[in-house]
Amino acid sequence: MVPINENVAVAPTKERRNQGIVERLERPIADESGRPVRPYRAIDTLGTMERRGSITAGMRQAGEDFRARFATTQLDPLRVPDWSRVRVGSSSRFQAAHEPGLRMEGARNVVWRAISRSAALARPPAHACGMSLAGSDR
Repeated sequence: MVPINENVAVAPTKERRNQGIVERLERPIADESGRPVRPYRAIDTLGTMERRGSITAGMRQAGEDFRARFATTQLDPLRVPDWSRVRVGSSSRFQAAHEPGLRMEGARNVVWRAISRSAALARPPAHACGMSLAGSDR
């Protein structure tokens, strides 16, 4: 029997491994008591794509940056906030306001520009669709 405070590696369960790649961190991090540990973690989609070679390290970093900004915008459909209220501090109470906070608003602008650019890139040019601009066919 191992004492409770002993630093023992606990492998992920079979059920967790069935959900995707799980591996140990390369470097130790501090646990809740400050002791160095190397926990297991799941490999996300961006990590998998980088390993496969379908994206570069720079592309992965851009994806990580976008993910962080998207989280800041609070646009996640699983946790949509009341847009008429701004969260104050770490409490669960909201303060009524006319606009979201400056940090959130800045992140929303960055996310919106990124989505707009990617939508424009995905849209084929008008001439490729057989459309013509006014006066362009003369």
